Amino acid sequence: MIGWTLGVGNAIRQSPLFKPWVAWWGLFTTPLLLLGQSELLATAIPTMPLVEATPVGFILWEVWLLIMGISLLRVPQKRLAV
Repeated sequence: MIGWTLGVGNAIRQSPLFKPWVAWWGLFTTPLLLLGQSELLATAIPTMPLVEATPVGFILWEVWLLIMGISLLRVPQKRLAV
C-alpha cells in the first residue's frame, strides 16, 4: 500500500488533471503508514518501540482517496478527450 501510494502520488504530481497539493497529501501519508509498521514489529520484537501512527495515517490516506475521486469527477470532459 505504501509503494502504491508513492507511485500514484508521483504520477499525480506530474499530471495536469490534479492540483499539486493533492499529490503531496498522499505522499505525506506514507511516512505515517511506515511508522505504523512498528505496531506489527512490536508483536514479534517485544523491545521494539511502539508508534501508533497507523490510525492517523490510514484516515488521512482514505481522505486522500476521496479527494482524488472528487478531483477526477470535477475534471471537464474536454480535458479528458485526447
